Amino acid sequence: MSFAASSPLSAEFRAAVTGVLTGFLEAQRSKLTAISPELDVLVELALDYSSGGKRFRPAGCFWAFQGSTDELPDWLLPASSALDLLHVSALVHDDLMDCSATRRGLPSAHIRLAELHRERGLAGDAERFGGSGAVLLGNLLWNWGDELLRASGAPDEALDRAQPYLAALRTEVNAGQYLDVLAGGTDVLSHSPAELLSLVETVVEFKTSMYTVTRPLQIGAALAANPQPESLAAYGRPLGRAFQYRDDILGVFGDPEVTGKPAGDDLREGKITALIAHTVALTDEAGRKLLADNLGDPELSAEAVAGLQTLIRDCGALERVEESIQSDYQATLGALDTLPLNDTGKEALGVLARAAVERES
Repeated sequence: MSFAASSPLSAEFRAAVTGVLTGFLEAQRSKLTAISPELDVLVELALDYSSGGKRFRPAGCFWAFQGSTDELPDWLLPASSALDLLHVSALVHDDLMDCSATRRGLPSAHIRLAELHRERGLAGDAERFGGSGAVLLGNLLWNWGDELLRASGAPDEALDRAQPYLAALRTEVNAGQYLDVLAGGTDVLSHSPAELLSLVETVVEFKTSMYTVTRPLQIGAALAANPQPESLAAYGRPLGRAFQYRDDILGVFGDPEVTGKPAGDDLREGKITALIAHTVALTDEAGRKLLADNLGDPELSAEAVAGLQTLIRDCGALERVEESIQSDYQATLGALDTLPLNDTGKEALGVLARAAVERES
């Protein structure tokens, strides 16, 4: 199945990934329900959260492969799609850790499982049941990502070449997630702006940059026997930062109808992002107190969210992060010219870069 490099995240590509994931998960349904019909709910949740999304990671893997060879093996799409099961796993766990109520316009997995507990009148605490179920669903998706990759039909030698990069991805995203949780316990006024920004940059590097862009590219190139880790990292690392910084902006200023999450959700969750670090650096004492008093309040009203949005915008933090996005985007484009890829791959990755920084969800 071929796709146009001029539209690497096309509706056709995303639908093809959805088809692969749906077929794989339906096959898992029979395995789980043979154990117990009670497990069907986990497959339904996996299908719901795997049915949408940007498909950025599969696209990076797919086009790095296409940029390395003229071949288009049948196993490439399922092998690339496997990365999205790993991603959905991380989302399920991330929502639980962040106490986030929605995902892709739906209640988060732990919320839905807690509601199931209440509907069925089960004994014990509904929220604890929901959280436990979400952990297990995330673990299943994590394992299924590996299973789909190995069942894709990719030759053993190709999988062996990709394995070091996949192993690094798994370690790095969990390390980055832990550091993000640790950052969530940080008092924004107890650290200097430089310390806060350094903390943010470390989290971004491993939770997002390597995981979202660099490692998927390296996996795709390795599958094609064209491992070029350093040159691909020169493209992937700045683009991964820009991708996360755009996420940070959308988490505060995004349109809920587009993002599928409430406006200001990152403020209620108390996320320490580049926006917050720059706000601490650029605002006055009253602004820092306003931030410290409100950041991380899960009951933050719409009016309070609007007040923090005004603070972040007026002190120049929003503009500073937008400048960082554009600087990283330019670094990405500069690295693109040096990639050991053919014109097809470079065209696709150029479009992917623009999509990462200009997106609205």
